[in-house]
Amino acid sequence: MVYIAKSIAKELQYVKLGILEYEAEIRESDNEINNLLNEKISELSNMKMEDIRKINAVEDTRAAYKLLGNNPSKYRNAAEAMLRRIIKQKGLYQINNIVDINNYMSISSGYTVGSYMLENIDGDVCLDVQKEDAYYDGIGKEKVNYSKMPVLFDGKGAFGSTTSDSQRTMVKMGNHKIISVIYCFSNTELNAVIQEYKKLLVQFAGIHDEEIYEYIVEK
Repeated sequence: MVYIAKSIAKELQYVKLGILEYEAEIRESDNEINNLLNEKISELSNMKMEDIRKINAVEDTRAAYKLLGNNPSKYRNAAEAMLRRIIKQKGLYQINNIVDINNYMSISSGYTVGSYMLENIDGDVCLDVQKEDAYYDGIGKEKVNYSKMPVLFDGKGAFGSTTSDSQRTMVKMGNHKIISVIYCFSNTELNAVIQEYKKLLVQFAGIHDEEIYEYIVEK
C-alpha cells in the first residue's frame, strides 16, 4: 500500500503520486534506449537556465520545497538537477535500462521520478516530511540530508526523496520487482504521463502492458 501522510498533506495544497509496479529484467541499456536518451539530451541542451523555471512541474516541486521549509536552490529536485547538468553540457550518467527510462521520463516531463526495488521495501510506503535533519546513504553520495522535502518511508525508515534516493532500494541488475513513482505537486492530470511511462517500459524494457499495475495516490 502506498499512501500520503496527513502531516505533509496539510502543508501542501497539492500532492499526489503516479505509481507503476512491474517486474523487469534490469540490464545495461541497449542502443535503442541510449539513442532515445541521447536525442532528448541533445534537444534539451539548447535550453537556457532560465527556461527550466518555465517548466510547470519543476516550479511546482520548487514551490513544495519552500512550503516545507527547504531551499529549492540548495537542495534541487532531481528533474531540475538533471536539466541543469544537460544545459551545462555535462550529460547524464547512463545506469541501466530501468533507471535510464526513469530519467528520460523525468527530463521529458519535468516531474521528478524515482524507481525502487520492491524486495528491499519493508511494508507500506508513505510519503511524508522529516522536519529535523536526518540522513541516509545516497546513490553515489556519502550522505543525503532528506529533511524538509517530500520523502518516501517504509518500515525501515526513509528510502527515497525528490532530491536523491538511498542505496538501500536502488535499482540493481537482475530480475526484480520495481515500483516507479512520479512525484506531482499540482492538480495536473497525471494519467497521460503514466501512460507515456508505461509505453516506454513496454517498448524499451520488454514488459507486457498487462503486467504493469498503475494507479494514482492522492491525499
